[in-house]
Amino acid sequence: MVDCTCGFGKNIPESQRTCPNCAIDLTPLHRLKSIPHSLYEEGLRLAQDGRLDEAADRMTAAIVLGDASAEAHLTLGNLYVKRRLYAEALKQYEKAAECDPGNQDVRDAKLETESKREKNSRFMTRVQIYTLVLGVFVVTSVATLTFENVLTKKLLRSPNAVSLGATLREKLAHYPGLENVGVQVSGERSGLIISGDVPSDAHKALVQEVARNVVDDRTMVTSNISISSPAAVTQIPAGFLYTVKGGDTLSGLADRFYGETGQWKRIFEINKDKIPNPTRLVVHQVLVIPPKR
Repeated sequence: MVDCTCGFGKNIPESQRTCPNCAIDLTPLHRLKSIPHSLYEEGLRLAQDGRLDEAADRMTAAIVLGDASAEAHLTLGNLYVKRRLYAEALKQYEKAAECDPGNQDVRDAKLETESKREKNSRFMTRVQIYTLVLGVFVVTSVATLTFENVLTKKLLRSPNAVSLGATLREKLAHYPGLENVGVQVSGERSGLIISGDVPSDAHKALVQEVARNVVDDRTMVTSNISISSPAAVTQIPAGFLYTVKGGDTLSGLADRFYGETGQWKRIFEINKDKIPNPTRLVVHQVLVIPPKR
């Protein structure tokens, strides 16, 4: 169900194509609201097929584009656990707990993952010790192996920003919703630099999330992404939905979408059933942004 941008039509089912109050066509609004759910459902199907990387991509896109529910964060966290990305999984469980503090499934998943991460950390420590001992033995036993050869082979085995940059470029070129977004990725041994213009904050957040998943703390990422020109941003379609982020205010949103902070009342009036206090917005809540007059 959707709310009409006129501010009077509330909880209109998908079967009803026009607003009973203003008769506006609700098809675009129904379609827009269905996108995050469709991505979420596709992610579940891919996970059942064992395609974990693709499933995580779809879940991430669903969350960034509006489905920031406890269930979605919990599901994405579980996918990260299957890929042994325990730190990323715990971040998703924290976000799920913020959405639903009393969710016992989230608490259990978090405790189990913390235990797995601790065991994995101890295992990796032992592996590092064994590797170090073996390395010393090899170096002392094989006198003909020079230091330069050892260093060269180590560099060839280690992931670097150049190869990660190529992987990220390929990922962004085929990522759902980002196929036609023009961002550039340059890779050097010091890290990755992502630059370019994107049409919205949601696209920018999605690019950054994809980069974090690809890099996984293996190199530094610098983001120089900017939102398209103000003229393009202010062309707001009827029923445009915006997910609140940390630091957002009604006057700030009015300045971004209308170029006038004084028009914050327009956003408040159409969303007042969701905003009990106009001086404070709740992170992750979805607001309707009425078109610019």
